[in-house]
Parts: sequence; structure tokens; C-alpha cells
Amino acid sequence: MVRLVALIALVLVSGCKERNSLFCQNDMNANDPACAGQVDAQQACETSTDCTGNETVCRLPDRVCVECTTAEADACTGTSPVCDDGTNRCVGCTEHSDCMASSNVCLPTGACAETAAVAYVSATGTDPACTKLAPCGTLDDALKTNLTTIKFEAGLVSDTKLTVIDSRALTILAERGAKLDRDDSGTILEVKGTSNVQIYDLEITGAAGINDGIGISMPVGTARLALHRVKITACQSLGLSVAANQGLSMDRSIISGNAGGGVSISNVDFVLTNNIIVFNGGATSTTGGLTLSPATATHTFEFNTISDNSSTGATASVRGVNCVIPMNGANNIVNINKASASCTLEYTLFETGAAVTGTNKAGEPAFLNTNPGNPLAPNYFRIGATSAALDSANPASMMAVDIDADVRPAGAADIGADELQ
Repeated sequence: MVRLVALIALVLVSGCKERNSLFCQNDMNANDPACAGQVDAQQACETSTDCTGNETVCRLPDRVCVECTTAEADACTGTSPVCDDGTNRCVGCTEHSDCMASSNVCLPTGACAETAAVAYVSATGTDPACTKLAPCGTLDDALKTNLTTIKFEAGLVSDTKLTVIDSRALTILAERGAKLDRDDSGTILEVKGTSNVQIYDLEITGAAGINDGIGISMPVGTARLALHRVKITACQSLGLSVAANQGLSMDRSIISGNAGGGVSISNVDFVLTNNIIVFNGGATSTTGGLTLSPATATHTFEFNTISDNSSTGATASVRGVNCVIPMNGANNIVNINKASASCTLEYTLFETGAAVTGTNKAGEPAFLNTNPGNPLAPNYFRIGATSAALDSANPASMMAVDIDADVRPAGAADIGADELQ
């Protein structure tokens, strides 16, 4: 019996001495019981020519095959162009600086863009060529290159007229601190026709004009617009105005300080998640935080924080969220604001003293920072440790991150755009 146990142990150990990282991949191989619970060694090597599979680099001095090293980071390509020093594995880029050696442009796919495929815009740029070394100074010049990727460097880029994106497929990326405004009065950016536009990380700010000073406008058409981590601030009219089009999505964005109201969406299917929409509207605006009219039942309105928006006295009962037609939403904070009777909201936190029913609750959101002077502050309308929003979202929710890309849930999911870590 002792010999049998020893023999089994020998088989288990020898079975996982294969010098191949794929032999007992992920610490378990259901097809080979000898490897159950075992961690196999990586391939041994003298030079990189000894390495096979995805691990093509010999890491010295320990002579182990890996995907990459700091010295041989160029082994990483495609949608995994960055070498993780800790694991010696190739991963996707997450920051533009990850692609500094090439284009300095990290695409949403995790790949570094080809330099020649990008039109570069800079606050100090003057060259209509819009290259990395000779950037242009306006979005309009970048559009004239007919390239499908545009990159804003950090700084304030201004134009003297409305910029129109008409029937274009386009991805607009931005460094932190990149801003787009307009020197004269009127809307800053218009997306129209059959366009399919994605905008990442750009701040659109300061549109002048009480009636037409809109941050982003979408007139009637068949366009699609996706806003990711976008900020629309300090416009004299609406921050975002969308008429009947094919679709709108906005996630992890901030709409703040727009005097004519935050967001107006008419006859469009939309997905609005993880956004902060605060301090919009004024005494003469009919939209406070949001006016929403989905085209069909295909819409999503979840995990948003709506607070401190204003509007006329006549619209006080709808100044937080005005659902023009019946629609659903869940896991939102609606604070110091009201939602219209047409809004069917679940797992939503209203201010202390509000009358609530069902899964909704009333209480103090305990925001860490409500200073409208700096809407880009990292704690702006994020919740504190005493917030009534804690652990109160729908437990069946599948939302994986919050406005700051923090993991959701951290324990049980929190209501609103922010998940307290």
C-alpha cells in the first residue's frame, strides 16, 4: 500500500514537470487528472530560439520562456502591445502613453494606432497636415484629412465657427486635460446625417449663446453617437441636445454647469449609465437635469447621479428627470430634484424626506464634494461612507464598473454613478 501511494505521488509530480506553461494551464487541466491542482513550470531555455507558442522570449538569468521582457517589449504587438513588467505578459494599452514609442494613441481595442492613420489636434498646432510632429489647431482641419481617428493633445482647442461632423465614421480620442470650445457664439459640435461617432475623454466646454450655445447637438437624422468619459460643462444653453436619430450612448461622463439644462433627448433609443448630471439649468430653462423621450422600449437608464439641477418654477416637479413618455430606470440617485410621474424608477435613492415606494429609498447621499467650480475633481459627487446609496442597488445588476472604472460591486452594489471602494 505504501508503494502504491508513493507511485501515485511520483506520477503526479512527474506529470507536472513538463517545461511548458500550457501543460497545466490555469492551474487545472480537466483532461489530465495528473495535473489537477498542480502548477506546471514554464519552458526552460538558453536563448529565445528555444521558446515556443506565445512565449517567444527567453528571460535571463532564470532561463524561463515568457511573452516579453522590458528589454524585448517589441515582442508585444496587435491588441496586446504593452509588456507588463510584473507578469512578463503582453497586455492591451490603457493609456496613450503606453504607445509613446509609436503613435502615442491608444485605441479602444487596446492596440496602439498607426501614426499615419491619426489626425493630431493641438492647442498650439497650426499645420493643416495634422501629423504627430506637425499637428493642426482645429477639429475642422482634422476632419479635412478624411482620417477616421482624431487625437486631441492636452490643452484648449478653439475654433471660430461651428464644427460639423456630417455622415462620417469617426473615433475622437483625447489626452487628459484636452478641451474643445468655440470663440464666438453658438453650438460647438454638431453630429448629423448618417454619422457613427465615438468620442473618448474630451471636455466640451463654454458654448456661448442663451438659445444656441449647445455643447453637442444632433439634429434629426440617422446618426449614432457614443460618448465615453466625456465632460460637457459651462454651456449657456443645453449640454447635449439629441433629436430623432439611430442611437445615443453615454457612459462614465459628467454633464455639469450648463445653464440651459443638462441633456435633452427626443425620439431616440439611448443607453445612459454611470453618468453624473448636476448643477444644470436655471430659472428660465425648461430642462433641468434631463428631458428624455425614448423612441421605443429599447433604452437603458441606470447608475446615474442626478442632483442640484434647476429649471423654471412651472417645471419644478420634473427638473431632475423629465420622462416625456413612460420609461423605466433603475439604480439612480435623484437628489434635491424630482422625477416626473412618467418615470418608473426602481432601486433609486431620493433625498431625505421624499415619499418613496417599492425598492426605492429616501436618504442622504453624503456626497464628498459638491463644489460646482471644479466638476472634474476626482471626488465630485462621489459618495461617502455614510451614504444611503451604499449596498442598495438591484442585487441582480450586471454593471461591472462605476464612473471611475472601479469594480462594481464592491460587496453589494451601490446606487448611483459611484461605487464606494
